[in-house]
Amino acid sequence: MGVTETTVYNQFLKQTHVSQEPLEATFIVTFDSSYSAGGEAWDANAKSGATTVTEVIAVPQGATLGGMVVQYDYTNKKLIAYVEEAVAAGGPLVEASGDLSTLLCRVTVKGLRT
Repeated sequence: MGVTETTVYNQFLKQTHVSQEPLEATFIVTFDSSYSAGGEAWDANAKSGATTVTEVIAVPQGATLGGMVVQYDYTNKKLIAYVEEAVAAGGPLVEASGDLSTLLCRVTVKGLRT
């Protein structure tokens, strides 16, 4: 099924003219119960309306899983979830798998509309 998102704020939609001023959009992204290896498709350009994305910041919220990190893959346009292999021991990050339906992530897209 993939991720779903709710728009919190989107300056790209409010900007009616081309500008070199940086803009941003913020979304709450909810993962689903069948996380795909390699990440979930999420196109920051298409979601925000930016012609050039300069930065994507993903901050997990509300996850029951400890040690969760979410990273944006700019090349493949995907959100990739990682979890510490052994949280108590400070283990290495490995890609998450399975049911991530409790994972909410605040994603901020920064960029330009040129």
